[in-house]
Amino acid sequence: MKEFWRSKTFWVNALALVAAFLPPIREFLVTQFGLSSEWTVSLLAFVNVVLRFLTNQPITMRRMH
Repeated sequence: MKEFWRSKTFWVNALALVAAFLPPIREFLVTQFGLSSEWTVSLLAFVNVVLRFLTNQPITMRRMH
């Protein structure tokens, strides 16, 4: 098992959560890449599926020694 903070899936989702609530980041995605909310959610879902297939270890919330 690995600590949750070492998980790529955790960081992708944490960044998506931050981006969702920061208007400048949302605005940048729309103006620079033309990504609507629907496309952004679809892209995030796709990335999560890919990361799931790359995952080979469970994570833990407990501190490992």
